[in-house]
Amino acid sequence: LGKEKQQPVLKLSAKDSSQLMGLFYDSRSQTTPGDGVGSNNWVVSGAKSASGKPMLADDMHLVLSAPAIFYQNHLSAPGEYEVTGVSFPGVPGVTVGHNDKIAWGFTNFGPDVMDLYVEKPNPDDPHQFEYNGKWENAKVEKQVIKVKGEEPVEFDTLITRHGPIVNSVLRTVGTTAEINRQIAFRWTASEGSDEIAAALLMNKASNWTEFKDALRHFTAPGQNVVYGDVNGNIGYQACGKVPIRKNGSGLLPVPGWTDEYEWTSYVPFDDLPSLYNPPEGYIATANNKVIDDSYPYHVTYEWADPYRVDRIKEMIESKDKLTLEDMEKMQSDFKNLQAERMRDVWLPILEKGQWSENERQALDTLKEWMNNPFDSADEVGPSIYHAVLNATMKHVFEPQIGEDLFMDSLITGLTTNSLDAVLYGTNQKWFAGTDNSVEKSLTAGFKDGVALLEEQMGDDQDDWQWGNIHTISVPHNLGGMEGLGMLLNAGPYPYGGSHVTVGAASYSKQLHPYEARLGAPWRFAVDLGDLDHGADVMTMGASGQPGSEHYNDQMQLWLDGEYKTMYFKPEDVEAHAQDTMILDVGK
Repeated sequence: LGKEKQQPVLKLSAKDSSQLMGLFYDSRSQTTPGDGVGSNNWVVSGAKSASGKPMLADDMHLVLSAPAIFYQNHLSAPGEYEVTGVSFPGVPGVTVGHNDKIAWGFTNFGPDVMDLYVEKPNPDDPHQFEYNGKWENAKVEKQVIKVKGEEPVEFDTLITRHGPIVNSVLRTVGTTAEINRQIAFRWTASEGSDEIAAALLMNKASNWTEFKDALRHFTAPGQNVVYGDVNGNIGYQACGKVPIRKNGSGLLPVPGWTDEYEWTSYVPFDDLPSLYNPPEGYIATANNKVIDDSYPYHVTYEWADPYRVDRIKEMIESKDKLTLEDMEKMQSDFKNLQAERMRDVWLPILEKGQWSENERQALDTLKEWMNNPFDSADEVGPSIYHAVLNATMKHVFEPQIGEDLFMDSLITGLTTNSLDAVLYGTNQKWFAGTDNSVEKSLTAGFKDGVALLEEQMGDDQDDWQWGNIHTISVPHNLGGMEGLGMLLNAGPYPYGGSHVTVGAASYSKQLHPYEARLGAPWRFAVDLGDLDHGADVMTMGASGQPGSEHYNDQMQLWLDGEYKTMYFKPEDVEAHAQDTMILDVGK
């Protein structure tokens, strides 16, 4: 393992590689999958709105679950708080929403804030690790896991100066001797933060300066935050701790036994990306690259593809004056800009192919759809496009990186940018030294994609509508138990969209092709000229109790791209209240 600039390589045996891949799969199965996780937010100035005041919209993309990951709330404490929006259950305050002066929305900024350090343990003391030629004691935390019907499982967690040891891997280093390599995980979220203070300060903020000061406390996870206020101002601020590394960029595991790869500090808050009242009259983010190459700090290599943010900008610029209804429609827009831009790459190649009658019919459908591509549930074109896209991806990458690594790459959600670079010809080196090419991969991908649709949907291509194979499901954690699924789960519902549309409905390319499990649990839009009638909608409903009339009463609104009113005045809230719960905490 050498210096990163010398391309360090951690060589593993086939057995060890398989075990490490197993760790990746196991860990990801217990957490949010990466494929498609993202968000959209945008704000327009009064110059772009029909009301003459800023308008703001936000939809954060996460795993869809029952109950929803958020809950809708309105916090009223006279003289202290008057704010509405959504929070995470158990978290004080309102995470995203508006008060009587400002509104705000989040998307993931996405900085690389996690590093792996390969540690050198003391052969005479497994609780010590080398650092700059000396042995340091690791912190030892005793862990006990109680197992029903069995003896408790006890083990130690070791925490080095870089973080907890997360796995041990055997490898050979220059000799036939195998030594134990232990890997420590450093993460900004493990180093102390105060997001609750940030949220409560945001809830009370009345102007841009107060709002930015609140975000100084928001350190993990890093966010892109858009802002609007009743005085006509709009803004954007990135927040979160972004490490400044002495060497390297965090892309690869680095030696932990030396100080060569330490984090020296964090990017100063005032140096993070920021905008205030830009001349364009709007700001939009969608996990895209928000800096240019002149930015003096390394943030990440892993920006989301640009299709969602470009489509948002396209829709904002398509009208001189936008209404709240326009903002709502944008959140369920299914235009596929990737397909529109791929058209000039795909069609000249596919037109030259020798196709069967069924393949020619599919190509004709694809050609017509790509002229104005929307991933609409009632169209056949999206089914052909996504089947071909995924099959082409396999032909491009799997021959060179192998099946295991290819399948693992599909989980990360980063394959879109990689494939684009190859198909657009901006990565000239990928096929070097092979007999593969864009033409061969796309031709084979088209043939395989059509064959897969025939296998899945039959020979009648009228049945290949996107909504027949691309569905939304909202499962409950207990919904997999016999007899409970019918009561607790929602779906599957035919649905449009994909991982590249503003109306996000990302499907796993690996585990459940076309079944969308990632999207916007909550959609929110507000006109700062009428804060008493903001709009929002959530998957499922406001109640987490099965059997409640509010357990699933917003789902159809969400599917149809419709909204409910976010009443804000106390008298309006009381007038539309259905139930009241009073908690008497006693003395």
